[in-house]
Amino acid sequence: MTQGVHEWAEPWHPCRDVGCSGAVAAFDGRERLLFAGLTSRPLTDMGLFQRWFGSKSEREEQRRAERAVYRQRLLSPRWDVVEVALGRPVPAVLRELYADQALVTSDDLLVFDPARSEAEVCLNVNQFIPADESALAPDLVGIPPGAFAFATNEFGDPIYVKLGELPDGDGRIVVHHHDGDDTEEVAPSLRALLSWPRAPRLTRDLAV
Repeated sequence: MTQGVHEWAEPWHPCRDVGCSGAVAAFDGRERLLFAGLTSRPLTDMGLFQRWFGSKSEREEQRRAERAVYRQRLLSPRWDVVEVALGRPVPAVLRELYADQALVTSDDLLVFDPARSEAEVCLNVNQFIPADESALAPDLVGIPPGAFAFATNEFGDPIYVKLGELPDGDGRIVVHHHDGDDTEEVAPSLRALLSWPRAPRLTRDLAV
């Protein structure tokens, strides 16, 4: 190097001298595997997604199994557990709800308050909750003691009945919105809600 003149070396790159295929040898074991993986066939060809998440058919089979278990829980209310948690007998209207197996195993329902405009949706029932520990679980934020969460709306917000407010054990229907942590009363009682018109959302959307 000539005195007073600085020669700046070009930054080293693994492909500069030996080519990308030979550059892998310059890395240690762990880096070699990473470099080889990024410069070879796609990850899907390597079967990583299958090993991590299972094949598509396996995932679908798992979802079907989970739905079957959930459906069986809906059809098998654990009233003994519920009564112990509530500290009182289960109201007849709640038993009637879960006795309607076609209703509790349906999902994505729109419920309409007959006192409102015909086009105004009162409530979207995305799915019902099994009548067991999950309906009274303490992790349902905002559910007051003695309330029973029997469904969720399209956002996953719990819909619950404030049991014991009325002489027959029924009570107001409330939605707890997780976005804003506020509540909304949607019906004067569970019996009233069950008497209101309802329809699958898909059918309603096609009609509109």
